[in-house]
Amino acid sequence: MQTGVAKFIKELAKAALPAPVWRLGLRIQRCCSGYTWRLPPRLRPLPAAASPQLALLHRAWELAAGSEADLFRACYYGIDLEGFPLPGERPWHPRWRLFNRNVSWRGARVLELGCNVGLLSTFALLEGAQDALGVESNSVLLEANHLVQRAFRVSYRTIRCNFDDPNPWEEELAAFRPTIVTALSVLNWVRQKERFLKFLSRFGLVLFEGHDRDAVERRRLAQVGFTDVTAVGRSELNRAVFLARKSGEGPST
Repeated sequence: MQTGVAKFIKELAKAALPAPVWRLGLRIQRCCSGYTWRLPPRLRPLPAAASPQLALLHRAWELAAGSEADLFRACYYGIDLEGFPLPGERPWHPRWRLFNRNVSWRGARVLELGCNVGLLSTFALLEGAQDALGVESNSVLLEANHLVQRAFRVSYRTIRCNFDDPNPWEEELAAFRPTIVTALSVLNWVRQKERFLKFLSRFGLVLFEGHDRDAVERRRLAQVGFTDVTAVGRSELNRAVFLARKSGEGPST
């Protein structure tokens, strides 16, 4: 657990440094801590015989790589389609298998906070979710998200939102009436953490991934009213993924 001084210095640095520089520092820290991370390869040119689906995804990956969200000009997630690699920082399919083993998406209303290009909402709909709402602060990533939706022949609404915005974004998102909320590697980038966690506490089931130690994340979720906080697996960055439930909330699978 971080000491009060160390935590203060970390928050001060995060506030002072541009987001891409801060993310680079975290990646260096991961490498020094023994975590596996590599610089994603560049996106290759679209093959001449590419299908319409691959063409849409290729354009989405181009947009995501060119957005301000990433210092290394790479999409956040990497997937393969038709034997063609769409590179990214984190492999999508192992991540999705972890989520899919522990959550029943059929009939769900999914609120994806920090949706990026929207793979989670897209795959949830393909698994039978009733509806989804994707929330992202970066307009270029939302444009890429819409291309991903077209590529997989799904459709759901997206909202551009900064979780540190003083406007009451909570009410618009809560009006969607989600049955599951996902907040995966989002909290670390939010300055008003108590506000964000308070919003999560409105809902009965949350799929959550943080950046801090397991005990820190468990305590955060418990302090806002989640009575059952279960680690369902670990990401490729060795971060715990939690399912957090309120009392009376049924099983997720």
